Amino acid sequence: MESPFIFIGALSLIAVPAWPLMRVCASRPFWRTFPRIAAIAAGVLVAYILTGIGIILLLPVLLIPFLLMAAGAAIYLAWRARSGYGRTRGWPAGSLTLLSPAPWFNEQFFQQQAAHHGPIFKTSHFLRPMVCVVSLPIGLDLLRRHDSELGTPPLPFSRFIPGGYLRYLDPEVHQDYKAIFRDVFSPEVVNACRHFMVDDCREGLRAMADASALEPIQGIRPKAYLNRMLFSTWVRLFLGLTADSKDFEPLRVCYQTIDMRNPLGASDKTIEHALEKITTIMLDQIGRFGEGDQTGQQVPRCFLAELSHSHPEVLSDPTVMRNLIYFLHVTWSDVAALLLWLLKMLSDHPDWVTKLHHSLAAPGSSESTANDLSVRIVSETLRLEQSEHLYRRALGDIRFGGFVIPKGWMVRICIRESHQNETVFSSPECFDPDRFLGNGYKISQYCPFGAFRLACLGQFLTRTLGEIFVREIAAGYQWHVTDDGPRVFGSWRHWRPNPRFSVCFASRI
Repeated sequence: MESPFIFIGALSLIAVPAWPLMRVCASRPFWRTFPRIAAIAAGVLVAYILTGIGIILLLPVLLIPFLLMAAGAAIYLAWRARSGYGRTRGWPAGSLTLLSPAPWFNEQFFQQQAAHHGPIFKTSHFLRPMVCVVSLPIGLDLLRRHDSELGTPPLPFSRFIPGGYLRYLDPEVHQDYKAIFRDVFSPEVVNACRHFMVDDCREGLRAMADASALEPIQGIRPKAYLNRMLFSTWVRLFLGLTADSKDFEPLRVCYQTIDMRNPLGASDKTIEHALEKITTIMLDQIGRFGEGDQTGQQVPRCFLAELSHSHPEVLSDPTVMRNLIYFLHVTWSDVAALLLWLLKMLSDHPDWVTKLHHSLAAPGSSESTANDLSVRIVSETLRLEQSEHLYRRALGDIRFGGFVIPKGWMVRICIRESHQNETVFSSPECFDPDRFLGNGYKISQYCPFGAFRLACLGQFLTRTLGEIFVREIAAGYQWHVTDDGPRVFGSWRHWRPNPRFSVCFASRI
């Protein structure tokens, strides 16, 4: 190149089609939330730019063809991003912009798209096209009519389970395994464990108060405390092991290793070794259950004990045992996130804390009244924040609602946005637990735990623990926020309170 201006101009033209990659690589939130995808995008971008520089400097004869290819790619991407792209093929409106960060970091994105295009529209899930539905009646109708044509995209950890994680199994197989786990996760078992769930919650809240006393100005960040509290509860609930057991610390390390967010950067071989160790601990515990039965000692009520008693024939089935291992991990993370949102909601709306505290402290107050209020607080938090979406994948071309959903496309039922329906919930943006007072919403109006065949088996457990947490925190503690910020899109592709969210926590006594 004889002129640096020509070099810069040529490089600029070459960079135009790489705009989606550059946008991702320049986004700090994207790097924080999707580090692997961002790293791959950065690698592809660097390789592309270096190829362009190499052609400019070493093979200028190829520059014109390369620029024409780059221009063609840029024109195609712009054409593909048009809202009307695919209309002649029956596709819904909406932009298929590649690697757009908007769906992940603009919390109003799906509502805005629905307002502009209607309740069914298209967008991109990273590189893959996706049809979105912002309407529970329409979304549930899609799931009901086309269940056999909609698969559930598996998360990476499913590969460590022979046969796969429960929700990803073929419908016929799924039905058989779901029946087993429905017996295991029964309300009867959860209610039998309620006493230690209350005790663990009280101990966890005391730990938060003690830590706050050491940091009275800046307070504490509650997320880590809630995670520790709930992990202890979950190990006891699932496996019957207490925090002072010799197996507790090895379990904690193993679960940190198999975490699908992979904070330790564990290899598949390391994860497999951790899963084998967890399985050994579970089998040893089952052996102790048998010894307790023979000697007349009381066997702790837990999900593993229920499985060994009600379905002993499946204890050698690795699909069952590995699913139970990952049920503990996934539900622990989800419910811990709910507890954090409950604390955040109560912190932002202290009048409801006062109202619940007075109902609990009032002479002669019945437990059912207080319980109803705590349940309503959990329900309203689930409506506003915790329940966000259902994902499916089209296994073939689907004709629905006057549109075509092509084979291989993602399908997103937008639960959180559907819960903002003004015709169902007055002032839907407001935190108002009393909207659930005497109001039994239909599943087509309120659907925080999924629906039909893949409805969540843990909804009774989730609500029970959430209600216990709300009651205990309102009855015995007072607190104020010492730091906060806007919500962020966090791990496992959910919105979370800001990492700076901190509170100063103290006992009322």
